[in-house]
This record gives sequence, C-alpha cells and structure tokens, in this order.
Amino acid sequence: MPQTAEVLEFGAIVALYDQATQLGLVDLIDAQLPKRDQGLSVGQYLLLATLNRAADPTSKAQLARWYQHTILTRLLPATAVQLSSQAFWNHMDRVSEADILALETQLSQRLVRDLKLNLRTLVYDGTNFFTYINTRTPATLPARGHNKQKRGDLRQVNLGMLVSTDFHVPLFHKVYTGNVNDSTAFQTVSEELCQRYDNWLKAANTSPSSSTRGITPPRRSRPWISPRSISSARWSPPNMRTY
Repeated sequence: MPQTAEVLEFGAIVALYDQATQLGLVDLIDAQLPKRDQGLSVGQYLLLATLNRAADPTSKAQLARWYQHTILTRLLPATAVQLSSQAFWNHMDRVSEADILALETQLSQRLVRDLKLNLRTLVYDGTNFFTYINTRTPATLPARGHNKQKRGDLRQVNLGMLVSTDFHVPLFHKVYTGNVNDSTAFQTVSEELCQRYDNWLKAANTSPSSSTRGITPPRRSRPWISPRSISSARWSPPNMRTY
C-alpha cells in the first residue's frame, strides 16, 4: 500500500496546454519576442500566466507555488527562481503594445485558418474593470466612468472584444480609456475591425481556405453604424450593424 500520494491539477491544464501546443502559441510569441536560449522564453512565461489565469488565478508572487501543484512540472519544467514574480515581470517588460497587436493579428489569422471560422457574422461587446490604481496617478488610461460593477469611486479601464459566432473564439480586443462610453468607442473600433477584416481577406486570397466561406469584400470604406447607443454589436460584412 502506498504511504503517500501526490495530487496534481491535471484535466483543465492539460486540455488548455494541448490547445496551445496545437496552435503553436509559444513558438508564435517567441518568434515575435526572441531572447537568448537561457531559462524560460517569453512565450513560455505568457503560457504559464495564461494557464494560471484560466485554471486557478493567483498573484504572480504565488505563481511558483501554484505551478508546483500542477502537472506542468512535467510538461514545462521550471525552477522556483525562474517563476519568481521579478523574473516574470522582467520578461513582460520586453512586451510592447506593438508586439501585442502583431501577436493578436497573427494568432487571429491562424485561428480563422485552422478552425475554419466563418467571418460572415462576428459579435462585439464592451465592458469595464475597476482598479485600485492611485487616484492621483498621471496615467491617462484608467479613469472614472460608469462602472458596471457599481464602483464609480474607482478608476476603471474599458475593454472591447470581438469573437466569432463559431465557438465564440476571441479574435480582436481593444483597451480604451475608462471614461469613454461603449457607443463612442464602437465608432472607432468599427474602423479597426474593417481594416482587420481586409487583412484577413487578403491573407485568405493568397492562401485559399474553406474558412473564407460566405465572405464578400467590403463595398465601402466606412461601415454603417446604428446611431442608437449600443453595448454589443454583430458585424456582418460588408456593413456593420448593431442589434
């Protein structure tokens, strides 16, 4: 009879790790953010942080402790020093806003291609998150606005996200100032969506795939936007419409 047993978190982490492996997520990130072959790569740090956030969110100071109780000790070996919060944030300093945009664009195109997503109709929604950032901060992104968690006393950051109607796969995000309402932000987001759509269409034309079924090129540069205030929208190329 065994005297001791080691219990490791397995199911959700392995499923998500396998998805990331199939997508080549780490390689995609590391191609954009290369570093010397020493310790964990930027892609591996981001993968660990993503798995932690999805399975059992902790602070980065507790990342190593969480890691030790998961199957990741076998799938992605790392030392306690490599998983310190300082080591994690040192690597995150390498990630710029331009890098995030480039990675999102490449990953979205890969998702559309590999999962054969239908882009005829996409769903967009905006929300916000309150923060405990010092009220006197010179930062312009966090600001007081209409908070959906009723915390109007705190500065907030707004987030818009675009997903496919097939399996609700995230394809696009936009972070914007906390005092901008959803309908105002959507007018600028729609322009970015059209540009992203044009890029997807060009990529599809150079590499034909069934993922482009039902897609027709935009007929005009500026999408039609409903004048009423919106909190969510469906995007139906060539026109943008809200429901």
